[in-house]
Amino acid sequence: KFVEIVHQHIRQALPTTDTQSSIEVVDMGCGRGYLTFALHHFLRQQYQTANVQSRGIDVRPKLVDEINGIAQALGKDMEGLVFE
Repeated sequence: KFVEIVHQHIRQALPTTDTQSSIEVVDMGCGRGYLTFALHHFLRQQYQTANVQSRGIDVRPKLVDEINGIAQALGKDMEGLVFE
């Protein structure tokens, strides 16, 4: 449901004629990043010509390192996804 809600807002905000849009998402307090990963993947699939950048923010450095490693291991599908 989270992805659907965010997608609805993005659709309203994006110009309909601009195929080179930039979409930037910040997930404050992302925790393990489950929703961040899901939303980023969805947006990259839905807006293939857009520059999709997602940033997950959490205060636990070890967790941030772990999920950054997971994002990197997933390769090209998670390009543009960073956790801080």
